[in-house]
Amino acid sequence: MAITCYKEYQKKERIRGLDKRCREQLADSLARIKTSIVDRISQTKVEDVKPIQPDLIIARLDQLENKIRYASYGYSGAFDIVKIDISTLDRLYEFDRSLSSRIEQIKQLVAKTDKLTNSELSAAFREISSAIKALDEHFDERRRLYER
Repeated sequence: MAITCYKEYQKKERIRGLDKRCREQLADSLARIKTSIVDRISQTKVEDVKPIQPDLIIARLDQLENKIRYASYGYSGAFDIVKIDISTLDRLYEFDRSLSSRIEQIKQLVAKTDKLTNSELSAAFREISSAIKALDEHFDERRRLYER
């Protein structure tokens, strides 16, 4: 006896897996950005680091990395309270892919700090901090996709 909904289940499982892998890649990118920031800060004079508030930036990146990595994802089981259909899964996947460009922007901002003098870093890291905050706020919109 064939189970007629099996193909549908398989498709949902594939999309769920893609969603998870996508978010893991995004979170890994944030981890690499965090490492780059720590490396750059370690090359900076102590008196120039204080205005940058690297601990706050690193903490914000840590929190965002975990939020993305462990976000609710994909297909819901037969007995789950919140049901997610395939079109919603597709929108979640596309949303997660859109986050990549924002993360790339942050990566580029961090890379530019290598060319800056220590006195120019404060303004650059304020811009990085703002971009991280904007990414965090944008990611919060993800939940609205499956709460409809």
